[in-house]
Amino acid sequence: MLYRLLKLIALLKQEPPKSINYMANFLESSSRTVYRYLELLESVGFNIEVDKFKKYCIQDNQLIAPSNFNTEELSFLKELLLSTGKEK
Repeated sequence: MLYRLLKLIALLKQEPPKSINYMANFLESSSRTVYRYLELLESVGFNIEVDKFKKYCIQDNQLIAPSNFNTEELSFLKELLLSTGKEK
């Protein structure tokens, strides 16, 4: 689940905003799961925005929600996010 949440955060930070169906296909999950993930991200402090076409994004400059993480955890999550999808 953590891997999917990190993938979703990275996806939502990319333009253009994404539909629920697009995110579900990207994550290989159901649309209901995507809604649960979005609710979870909002509950930990992410600012999820929805446009008039019901497409979702994170438009602010937050890499990780500031609450509930110490500096070491934020650094680890930042590196994990930045390395997602890159070949090693």
